[in-house]
Formats: sequence, structure tokens, C-alpha cells
Amino acid sequence: MLIGALIDVGFDIEKLREEIDRIGINAVLHVERVKKGGIEAVNFTVSYDQKKEKPRNYKTIRGMLEEKMAPSFGKDIALKVFMLLAEAEAKVHGIDVDDVHFHEVGAVDSIVDIVGVGLGFQSINSMSSMRATKILCSAVSIGSGFVMTQHGKLPVPAPATMELLKGIPVEDSGILGENVTPTGAAVLKGVVEKFGGIPSMVPEKVGYGAGDKTFENRDKGGNPPNLLRLVVGDENLQSSDHSFLEDEVLVITTNIDDMNPQYFEVIMEKLFRAGALDVTLTPLIMKKGRPGTELTVITDPESGLKMTEIILKESPSSGVRYKKERRYKLKRWIEKVETTFGPVNVKFMADVENKILRVSPEYEEIKAISKKSGLPIGEVYRLVIVDLDKMKDQKE
Repeated sequence: MLIGALIDVGFDIEKLREEIDRIGINAVLHVERVKKGGIEAVNFTVSYDQKKEKPRNYKTIRGMLEEKMAPSFGKDIALKVFMLLAEAEAKVHGIDVDDVHFHEVGAVDSIVDIVGVGLGFQSINSMSSMRATKILCSAVSIGSGFVMTQHGKLPVPAPATMELLKGIPVEDSGILGENVTPTGAAVLKGVVEKFGGIPSMVPEKVGYGAGDKTFENRDKGGNPPNLLRLVVGDENLQSSDHSFLEDEVLVITTNIDDMNPQYFEVIMEKLFRAGALDVTLTPLIMKKGRPGTELTVITDPESGLKMTEIILKESPSSGVRYKKERRYKLKRWIEKVETTFGPVNVKFMADVENKILRVSPEYEEIKAISKKSGLPIGEVYRLVIVDLDKMKDQKE
């Protein structure tokens, strides 16, 4: 259903066919437009010769993807999703991760599904009018009843599904049947940054993916259409007025004058790990001429309490100040780019028209290359920039 929705917003299914051929999977991909509850959607299905296929274990699948898939954001997603599946199945059945035989999950259609989802989200990043910086999802409707599996009749959600849904908000939709499979739960666990309602945004594209089942509604309020909706948009985009994105951030500040300055490093690391957009330190002269430091944290509005908790637990501060501010910003995204030294993650910055204004290789990767090659870090950076300029010229 997710691949169907991705196709509906512009994902080229031929890219998935090419990747499946490269991996060595013999499958036929079918795409058709159908109507569910009066809404037109894309129905994506997979067919293959089941007699020729055998269950694959996690080690085999991981090897296939690592060896045969081209380096990409989509490959990273596929590997992560299969890893999450293997860990969940191993925990539920009490076996080693590499020995997990996926049965339904390891079947050809599920490999296609997971690889397709990775490539689909990658394709959104390459569309000319948008760059996906975060993936959000509503609370997950889990369904009810029982489902038949290779292990027999199991409750809904299946044990592996429930294991994967730990930490994810779920809700009872009143629908009898399996709304979420282990594969679907692993995809959500692997790609979704935050669960909740639709954020402030300007929708640009909407896609619908269709499921094959017709669900019975326990609440007798009518059978809901079996659809998955995907919305792609920009948060608070004001493209008609200017060339930059606009959003809202929370600015948190506190003054500290009675702490070992070395502790600031630990506090800053914890704030960044928790998702802070920026953390700065400003020297101050406080009352009675005492030197002090103003700690400033910029974060998204939803993370204010999380940042405050870190500050109050890790420092002697007894309170913080905060205010909401509007900001203009460039679009920013990271892509893995082939360079003289192999694939390197590169940060791109562009205006709303996707005109690239700056590129910057990730510092930690440049540092690692310098250490491994013995070249000065400045020389590594220069050579990577040369490769990026060549890539830009080829595109133009």
C-alpha cells in the first residue's frame, strides 16, 4: 500500500524493476489504478513462481542487499528495515538473529516491498520540487482478531508486529482483521521520525495506495476504504513571498555561573543527541562582577520540555527562559555521493526552487578519510569538493 501511494506521488516503478533485477529476484510487478470507497488509488502487487522460492534467513537477505544493491539512501532504509524485522523475530522465537528464517517476510514479495519503500522515499528526495527532510505518521490502527501464519493461528497484532510497535502510539480502529503486518511495522519503525497528527505544512502532493482486503467494521459504522494516504509537503513554506522556507523554533536560554566549564561539553552533546537544532555558549558578566555563561538552545517547539529536562538535570540552573521565534532558512538535505574516496554523505543547501547554493561534505566522514588515507584533512576536503563540482557540471 505504501509503494502504491509512493507511485501515486511520482515514484517511477521502473527504478524498482531495475533494482530487483540487479538483486536477482524473479518477480513481476503489477501496477493498476482502482477505486476504494469512491477514491482512486494505486494498487501495487507482486507475482512470482512460489514453487521455485524457498524461505531465506536474515544473513542471506542482508548479503544479497549489501552485495548487489547500489549505494543509496534507499539501500540504507532496506537494510535497516530487515535488521529490525530480524531482531523482532529473533526475540519472539528465542533464536539467533542470523538464523531467523522469515517465511512470509522473507518471501519475494516482501523483499520487493521493503526495497521498493526504500527506493520510493529516495525518489521523493530527487524530485525537483521537494526534498524530504523528515517522515511523520499518524497513530497506527492495529485491528483485532486472529491471523493465520507459518506458526499457526496468532492474535492480531502478531507477536513480531507487537514487538516492533513498542514505543509507537497505536489505536483500536474498530476493524476486524490484521491492519499492520510485521513488514509494515518494521517500515514504520525504520523510517518514521515522529508519530502524531498532521504538522503545519503546505501540501504539495497526495497519493493513495490501495489494499486488497475489505475489512469488517466492528462498530457497524460502515466499512472504511482500505487505503493508505501519503502527503508530501513543506512545513510553513512561503514560496509566493520569498525564496526561503519559513518555520517556527523554540529558543531556550539560561545563565550559569557556578559550574565547572568542562561540564558544558557533556551537556551540549546530550542536547544535540536529543535533537537540538543548535546549542551555543555566550560569556557574560553577571551580578557582583562574576563571570558566567549563557546557554542557548534552538529546537523545534515540540521538544522544549525534553531540552529543559536535560538542562535542569545536568547543570545547576534552577530555571530556563523560552520564546518562540520565526525563522527563514534554506532547504537542507543529505545525499550519499560517490567521490574519489568512495561514497561520502554530503549536505546540500538550496532555495525553494531547489537552486543549490552550498554543498558541504560531512565533517566526521572527511576526518575519517583523512585518518585512513594519511592525507591532510584540508586536502581531502578540497578533493571531495572538486568531485562535487564535476558532478554539478555534468548535471547542468
